[in-house]
Amino acid sequence: MSGLPAYLTLYPDDRALRRTLSDTATLTELAREPMTASVDPDWRLSLIEFEVGARLPATSGAARSLLLLYGEAVDLSGDSRGPAPVDTTIYGRGARWQGDAAAPLTLGASETRVLLQLSARSDRYRVWSALRPVVGSMVLFQEPGCQWLLQVINGAIQLRDPRTLLELESGNVLRIDFGHPAAPARVVLDGGGELALFKLSAVT
Repeated sequence: MSGLPAYLTLYPDDRALRRTLSDTATLTELAREPMTASVDPDWRLSLIEFEVGARLPATSGAARSLLLLYGEAVDLSGDSRGPAPVDTTIYGRGARWQGDAAAPLTLGASETRVLLQLSARSDRYRVWSALRPVVGSMVLFQEPGCQWLLQVINGAIQLRDPRTLLELESGNVLRIDFGHPAAPARVVLDGGGELALFKLSAVT
């Protein structure tokens, strides 16, 4: 999108990037950096739709943060370098997962679940995620080496800084790069709706 300050990136809704993982899972890539498809990304944000018994592909050397958007809970199990072999993701609460093997998703029911997954190079980033309602104002402050990825799940959100007013609607994915020289000390999010928040913190 033209006219945005250099520290903001608004990603297109490109459903051509959808691919099948298995008979029970599909993945739609929402954003990545670098954006060039021929280059392995430093990080990738994806939407995963899956049913009982689905498995996420191996992500060697990657840290993943998973956020459940639809469904009540899902158990993640498999080889992990994290502190626990099994983690449970409930609606709206992110789960961090780091491992070199596939992470099978074990469900107690057969209805479709939907996850947002942020996968990033573990030698460069730490990752975090959460689902947050926006009622009134929310402030994100500048931190060294920090990037935020936002997806509007529903509603309408405004981003404000001293020089910018950006309208965001359902489905939009935005990156806020607080490490960019043009980034302000903070941005304010206003409006009404629900946001998926992902934080990428540079490993120091």
